[in-house]
Amino acid sequence: MRRPGRIATLVGAALAAAASLAQAQQPAKVYRIGMLGPGPADCAFPPSDAAKGTQWEGLPLHPVALAMRFGLRDAGLLEGRDYHVEGRCYGNPSQPDAAPVAAELAALDADAYMVVTGADALAHAVKTKPVVFMAVPDPVAFGLVQSLRRPGGNLTGISGMVDELVAKRIELLREIVPSLRSIGLLTDRRNSPVGAAAEAVAGRLDLATKRFLVDKPEQLPEALDAAHAQGVDALMFAGALFWVHREQIANLAKERALPTACTLFDYVKAGCLVSYSWDNVQMGRRAGELLARVLKGANPAEMPVEQPTVFELGLNLSTAKALGLTIPPALLARADRVIE
Repeated sequence: MRRPGRIATLVGAALAAAASLAQAQQPAKVYRIGMLGPGPADCAFPPSDAAKGTQWEGLPLHPVALAMRFGLRDAGLLEGRDYHVEGRCYGNPSQPDAAPVAAELAALDADAYMVVTGADALAHAVKTKPVVFMAVPDPVAFGLVQSLRRPGGNLTGISGMVDELVAKRIELLREIVPSLRSIGLLTDRRNSPVGAAAEAVAGRLDLATKRFLVDKPEQLPEALDAAHAQGVDALMFAGALFWVHREQIANLAKERALPTACTLFDYVKAGCLVSYSWDNVQMGRRAGELLARVLKGANPAEMPVEQPTVFELGLNLSTAKALGLTIPPALLARADRVIE
């Protein structure tokens, strides 16, 4: 007795099983991530197996290049299996400006982008693909998002809380240098928001400020000479160019007996006197988690811009000694990281 209905059912089940097996055997999508950040001429964004664990010391890259990968891993994405990174650096003599580097990255047509600094340049170059930024001083003022709660476009990320952190760095300078009366601000032609914030905070504290324009690394000695000649009591600076050349600036400042207050602990390791900022590795890790969300389909327009939650105070005792300064014991006790 023929049972066509049963045969049809069996054939249909077999075809469905074959289709399911074929789908399971198809390779999962490997995402392409474009990454933009400051770095020296030999800056690299190596795969995570180039520096296993959590140690980034001595690597020619911004630490978030690896911290981001830990955030992606926390979200279940592994490099090589689920994604690969195309990285570009700027802020060095061979690539001084972010705009052409951002355009080069945009031409890769990656699935998503991450930017450490230079978010405005990348936003101009990448119009539709998701972009996750970090450490942007004021993303609303920069025109990157409509609001922190609802960004409204293809960008989201983590802001930098500039005003609050600049105020803290000035407070730390006053603890270390009680005679502080004026602060020199190294800025570039983009009119660094850090400089504007420092002027506002210093004005409220009855401290004078003077700006010194630097667009190229070869201008640094002249700018430091001018700061010394004009009698400023300390220096503050932040930005891609200054991060790349932080060791040179620290040495020039020490030669001219100028205490320096900086953003990240990277600067303190290079010789800056004091730093106060977000934990760069933690921020990079969180940015990696946000990046994983957009890769999996989340809409950046509806992902609120976050703010850093972990901060660290760094001190360089060797620099303090070279400048003839004594770090107050109470301040030393509060430090999270210290260079002896």
